[in-house]
Amino acid sequence: MLAYALLCEEAAFELATHNDQTKLLMSDYYYEKHCQTGFPGVSARPHPLLEHFQKVAAGRPIPAPIVLSAPAP
Repeated sequence: MLAYALLCEEAAFELATHNDQTKLLMSDYYYEKHCQTGFPGVSARPHPLLEHFQKVAAGRPIPAPIVLSAPAP
């Protein structure tokens, strides 16, 4: 499963930065051959929250629509 997770991570990066779907196709093939009984619904496509995480990790502010209010004590 770790190999599949790493392949998905690389596929998401390649798709987001270079619009290259080669590793995405390979991750789909790997899933079909090795993970059919595993976790359905896993995708290598980048999630919108990844962009926000990368901004926070780089020290930039979170965009206003994503900021969640804290629950009342």
